[in-house]
Amino acid sequence: MFAQVILVVASILSLVTSTDAAPIHTSGVSPLGIFDSQCSGQPSTYTVEDYVDGSGRVVDLRCGTSSYGYKHIDEGRADGFNDQINNAIINTLEYGTQNPQGTAIKYDYAGFIVIFETSHYSDGAPKGIITAYSLARKA
Repeated sequence: MFAQVILVVASILSLVTSTDAAPIHTSGVSPLGIFDSQCSGQPSTYTVEDYVDGSGRVVDLRCGTSSYGYKHIDEGRADGFNDQINNAIINTLEYGTQNPQGTAIKYDYAGFIVIFETSHYSDGAPKGIITAYSLARKA
């Protein structure tokens, strides 16, 4: 178990401290993200992934728009929403500290942030992940 935690931390740290991180693109055209096909033709409220945080809470990732959710995260990265970002979200939700902020929860783990909006849509599920990013990319 300890070795797995060390590997997870090393993986997150390599994401956060990577010097070859591509700049955020602004062209409006994103490389293929891992959930593009699931969002194709779906409403913004469609859930593409259910994560589980360290306390057992289900954390939805919805297709979203350019302002929140999967599309927001995917469009905000030159390399798109890839497996590395997906794994960073999984690890941050599982191992990160939870800081409530109004109706949202900010998860922070090894310099990676996930913001989860807990207020609900009409389907009864939380609005879901608003954004996810590395603090190193924001600097």
